[in-house]
Amino acid sequence: MSQLTACQKTKAVTLMENGWSARSVARELGVSHTCINNIRRKWNIEQTVERDRGTGMANKISTAAQDNALVQYVTQNPFTSSSEAAAATIFPGSSRTARRRLTAAGLHNHRAAVKEILLPRHLQDRLRFARNYLEEDHDFWHTVVFSDEKTFQSTASGQVKVYRPRNTRFDPRYINKTNQLPQSEADSSNGSRENIDENLAYKALMCPDGRLATRLD
Repeated sequence: MSQLTACQKTKAVTLMENGWSARSVARELGVSHTCINNIRRKWNIEQTVERDRGTGMANKISTAAQDNALVQYVTQNPFTSSSEAAAATIFPGSSRTARRRLTAAGLHNHRAAVKEILLPRHLQDRLRFARNYLEEDHDFWHTVVFSDEKTFQSTASGQVKVYRPRNTRFDPRYINKTNQLPQSEADSSNGSRENIDENLAYKALMCPDGRLATRLD
């Protein structure tokens, strides 16, 4: 709802002094009758329709230049937190205010997508793995269980967050790149590990993407 001008407020007072009800004036000016009642109350007490000096929204705590510095810093360092960015740019507001400025600029805080860094040798490792087991029949693969890696964390650092525009989850600039794939030929797809469990004997084939393909014996 738009705010009434001084001229409209004066018109409201004039109509009410001519016998119009607050609801009729409100319909005439397109505002609520509560707004008109407030204008009438102020007129009856102070004989004015002007707003008191100093009322309304407080002055903005940061300047446009300070907001731009904050946004540019986070754009260049998307994995930083709002408090770190505020400290680095000497932003005058709180971290909560900094987050509001970033959101207004289209930068939203999300959990970063995690992707392993793939090198050309990984392509060769995957081809080698496929060729090594190319001749295996359906019965062989029926006994194989592929298990994704699971990371357990003992620290309180939490998930990696990133400031990015919407619909850019897999943009390379906003991906949390890890290096958890096999680092040497000894760790690649040619290797296999024999494991003995208390209740189960199985063979683990090391896949080129770091997963275990467990074959039950």
